[in-house]
Amino acid sequence: METPFDMVFSRSIVAPAISMSGHLYSNAQTGAILGWLAITWTERGAMPPLRPKMHWVSKEDGKARHDMLDRGLAQPLDEDIEIESHRAVFIRATLTLWEQEYLEKISG
Repeated sequence: METPFDMVFSRSIVAPAISMSGHLYSNAQTGAILGWLAITWTERGAMPPLRPKMHWVSKEDGKARHDMLDRGLAQPLDEDIEIESHRAVFIRATLTLWEQEYLEKISG
């Protein structure tokens, strides 16, 4: 049986170097954070260019995994061991900030 989950927080940023959209998911029963669905890309003319890529970043291990959508549901796959280092650093740093923002929001 699968764990029911909820999307509890979303953010996006359009930046000169890398742009990103992130959606935070939690366990619907316990509220525990499960991870982020992150989509990154570069805007036209940015160097080096990055094609849009979707990753699942688990709270459990912090690894960026390939992700695909199946009938609107995220399906984490294997770890993306070929992720560009600057993309990985940007994802981790941005998700850390956004998660802190979410935690501050829910703590009131």
